[in-house]
Amino acid sequence: MPKTKSSPKKSKTSGCCDFDTSIKTPSKFKPGELALREISRYQKRTKPIIPAKEFVPEVVEILDTVFEGQYGVTVKAVIAMQYALEEHITDIMRIAEDLALSGGRTTVIPEDLKAAVEIDAKIREDKLKQFKEERKNLEAEYWKSLPEEERGTPNFKWGL
Repeated sequence: MPKTKSSPKKSKTSGCCDFDTSIKTPSKFKPGELALREISRYQKRTKPIIPAKEFVPEVVEILDTVFEGQYGVTVKAVIAMQYALEEHITDIMRIAEDLALSGGRTTVIPEDLKAAVEIDAKIREDKLKQFKEERKNLEAEYWKSLPEEERGTPNFKWGL
């Protein structure tokens, strides 16, 4: 007796539905798992997060507005500004995340960001005061270390 093609077997269901249950449904990720993956991906990056095509025109426009076209800017200066800005944003986001966690939340809300900006400004202000004080002390030590005939008055004034 020759072999005949058999019809495909249907899955064992209750009979009400004719769909194949062997197809896998996409797995669900635990809450926060994708966010942590994205964070680690961005931490591994060495390229700037803000695209240069969008950042450079903004910087040029701001410089033209503020300085009325008196100054130009080099490419290296723009890159340095971009890295400094991204570092500043990262610091603010870290502070905002700490505020959210201390409030018992895992999500940063606008109030956390506002408070983080204020805290960051206070931290930078304190660091600047400390820097000026250290600079003043170092300058005083330098002038004291010079021989009497060389001391005189300095020909320059540090703008800080």
